[in-house]
Amino acid sequence: MQSVVQSQPPLYSAFAEDPDLNAIVEQFVEEMPARAASILNSLQSEDWEGLRRATRQIRGAADSFGFAPLGPYAGEVEAAVAESRPEEEIRAAVEQLLAMCHSVRPGTPA
Repeated sequence: MQSVVQSQPPLYSAFAEDPDLNAIVEQFVEEMPARAASILNSLQSEDWEGLRRATRQIRGAADSFGFAPLGPYAGEVEAAVAESRPEEEIRAAVEQLLAMCHSVRPGTPA
């Protein structure tokens, strides 16, 4: 599968202005490319359990790091896999999730 990630507006953490949380928010953002790659690899290898697990981790972490809009996209992929929906539906949900993953940013809007 060739990834065609659609562009999303930047997504900043709700905690971006909290100096006590800056470091962990930045770490979450720095780890996002590896998380997105793991999701894509699981999808490409049809590792449905790995895909479900990876998306569940993002869903759980999104709120904790102030990226609440990311959670529902991860939850949709997780549900699609758990319900054994058609593969094309799972792939479409993953594409939407990856677009959101690629939109997370550290700091605050300029």
